[in-house]
Amino acid sequence: MIYRIARKKQLRLLEQFESQGIQLEMDFDNDHQTIFWQTLKKSAKRHFIIWVNKREMKWMEWVWHNILEAGLANFTDNKSKLEVYLRFYAIGEIYADFCLRYYDAYSATEDWSVFEILNDVDQNIISWAKSRRLSDNYLKNRSRKTSRKEIQQVLMKRYNLKDPYDTASEIFYDMASTRYVDGDFEINPAEQTLDLFILKLENPDFYEELQAEQIFHVSQWILDGMPHENH
Repeated sequence: MIYRIARKKQLRLLEQFESQGIQLEMDFDNDHQTIFWQTLKKSAKRHFIIWVNKREMKWMEWVWHNILEAGLANFTDNKSKLEVYLRFYAIGEIYADFCLRYYDAYSATEDWSVFEILNDVDQNIISWAKSRRLSDNYLKNRSRKTSRKEIQQVLMKRYNLKDPYDTASEIFYDMASTRYVDGDFEINPAEQTLDLFILKLENPDFYEELQAEQIFHVSQWILDGMPHENH
């Protein structure tokens, strides 16, 4: 318990410095490093935007905070570092697939390139992957097969409701509400909360467009691990 509290304090301290443009490295157990959202933000804004208000960025950032909490943003070598980046890639695809399923908002994920998305983040890891003959399609498929399920498990555990379907529905509501929130909302890294609930209650359009049958199908998709289907 003491370790977890100290770890959270270190995370908040590092994020505070990074927000001020100060780059630091902290190893919580002296044998791994951690990738924070600040490192990924530029690439996410360039490649993962679907809505004009860009509110999906806050949802993705919140998901990454939960990945941090689960220890899935840590790496010890290039192989594990690449796995962390594939989780980042998976977040963008998951949201794009969700928008296609629920809003019929098409995003050409089949044309996305893992290497292109990581080019804004870490060119050295791209060179390393290519030196191992890891193709873009191989990495994309690995992200879809493994990383998506990891993210689903992290989010299901985060909401921690007794009924798995209720948990999946909460994940759906927070993803869907990003389209309608016009005001600012914040993420509290210490509490791992996403301040969307009250705002979505205040927006009647959010509930007017909800369709029970679609909610059921999307929630089932979440329960199934958010699998990708070619469209």
